[in-house]
Amino acid sequence: MIQSTVRQTRGRAEVMDYNFERFEDKPRAMTGKEPHVSLFSCGKIYLNRRAIELLGEPDAVALMFDRRQKVIGVQGVPPSRHYAFRLNKKDKRSLGSTIAATSFLKHYKIHPSETLAFRNPTLNANGILVLDLNDVASTSKKRR
Repeated sequence: MIQSTVRQTRGRAEVMDYNFERFEDKPRAMTGKEPHVSLFSCGKIYLNRRAIELLGEPDAVALMFDRRQKVIGVQGVPPSRHYAFRLNKKDKRSLGSTIAATSFLKHYKIHPSETLAFRNPTLNANGILVLDLNDVASTSKKRR
């Protein structure tokens, strides 16, 4: 949408044209009712309480990767499995947990340079939480 603005500068009128695009998506409200998953540049994956509930509140998860579609899969598994990644409480106040996923990320050459939030983490029919690397938003705070 092109909008024109007239601006006065030193007694002269200047017409400024702007080609604005309306942001049609809505802001994401962090209510805790929706699953939220973030991938940190340090190699950890954070799951909020709702995401953990969707997985069946496991103590550990298996991590999977679809190379062609660039999608991470997370599935609850018994901690005794050799491929199990334990869920670790983020901190005493948080209801979410982190996964130390550095080896997984290195193996699949996933190197985020900043913290990424998955826009639409969904549970598929096989009980796998699907995290699409093509549909992420940066959540890193800019340093001033």
